[in-house]
Amino acid sequence: MSGYVDQHRDRFGVEPICATLGVSASAYHLRATGGRSARVVEDERLLAVIRDTHKKNYYAYGYRRMWKALARAGDIDVPRCRVQRLMATNGIQGAKRRGKPWRTTTPDDGALRAPDRVKRDFTAPGPNRLWVADFTYLRCWEGVASSAS
Repeated sequence: MSGYVDQHRDRFGVEPICATLGVSASAYHLRATGGRSARVVEDERLLAVIRDTHKKNYYAYGYRRMWKALARAGDIDVPRCRVQRLMATNGIQGAKRRGKPWRTTTPDDGALRAPDRVKRDFTAPGPNRLWVADFTYLRCWEGVASSAS
């Protein structure tokens, strides 16, 4: 688009061409000079602060807590949606994501299953007559750990 405006600017002028194309003349001039918009510059500065705050809080904060932490810092007044956008586009997320349950197993339809020998009836006729086991899944920083009990 900049090339088209450059070719025809002497004949029609920059403003009429930009109006016809549906872009602002200031955006054309900013692009022609090689400058960056104030939003891009501020996003880069804010992203550095978000990364630093995320690291200081052990990579646990999602966008809601991050937004509150930035507000507590005092000098950063930024909309929550902006923090959410920057974190999402740069792959920064908290330790637990809302709305998405933890997936502890990946079912394999072809795998052999252990037979259900008690037919889901866990009442024992006497002591030491029925033994069952349960798997407990624990969320850790390293991932999900399982232990049989």
